[in-house]
Amino acid sequence: MRLFRSLVIMSAIVVSGLTATISSGQTLKHRIASNEELSNPWSLTPWSLDSASLFLFRSDPNSKSLGPEFDDLSYGFAYGYLIRLERQLSHRARFETRYFGTDDWDDTDSIATPVGPGQSGLASRLHSVELNVNQMVSEDWEFIAGFRYLRLQDKFSLALPAAAATESYHTQASNDLFGAQIGARARLWNGQRFSMTTDVKTGLFGNGAHQRTTAQFPAPGASASVNDFEDSVAFAGEWTLQGNYKLTDQWSVDIGYQLLWLDGVAEGTEQLAASNPFTNSGIDTDGDAFYQGFLVGIDYAW
Repeated sequence: MRLFRSLVIMSAIVVSGLTATISSGQTLKHRIASNEELSNPWSLTPWSLDSASLFLFRSDPNSKSLGPEFDDLSYGFAYGYLIRLERQLSHRARFETRYFGTDDWDDTDSIATPVGPGQSGLASRLHSVELNVNQMVSEDWEFIAGFRYLRLQDKFSLALPAAAATESYHTQASNDLFGAQIGARARLWNGQRFSMTTDVKTGLFGNGAHQRTTAQFPAPGASASVNDFEDSVAFAGEWTLQGNYKLTDQWSVDIGYQLLWLDGVAEGTEQLAASNPFTNSGIDTDGDAFYQGFLVGIDYAW
């Protein structure tokens, strides 16, 4: 928890310092009147709202402990949503709030065992919230600094045939990532109606990881469970490529591609091998998850 508090305080100082510095610059009225901004029709409105649909693919579990019979388990694609609100602070900076998430990854698969077929299952959720300040450093480059929170939840289940009944295992793993992030935005194309930008953001985060594993055996009343927590450090990096086509002065449409990499997280498939029911402890936070996919959305500026 000390790590979380330190990261939150550091993030708040970074964002507050940038906001105070930016606010001391030109006002919105001066910004609109400046020739520099008038040459860029995409930044003349103080507010903008972006709503998009996400189609994200999550990498398959790279289980170090389950064995090759689980290779067919796959998270696949899931549908999600993205909302971004931007406020122009001055002629060179703006504040951004961004959220995206999905909870639709799941899969089940039959596995072969020496005593008959078994069943395994996956489920996952991902949510991300950002507060950023974008500072223009040149006509085509912006510096990004802010705070980010990510929540990753995994579930894994396994049912194995036994002599008289079924052994079942259920694992839930959750990760709460808090911390500061930095990045950059580059303007690749800026036409009269069409523009294209690319963003890169990265950061080290405090991760409050938790896993709970329960096992039920054929003998009456025979069960075991593990419930463990760990504070660790995780990495998150994101890259986006986005095109925007202006329909009117206020409305435009977006299409883009997004990559997200998380490292140092607790995956559901890795917790069974890490669990020790005799000490009620054990958690694996060495996992990673890779996400990629497309977004399609619409913008409104006012």
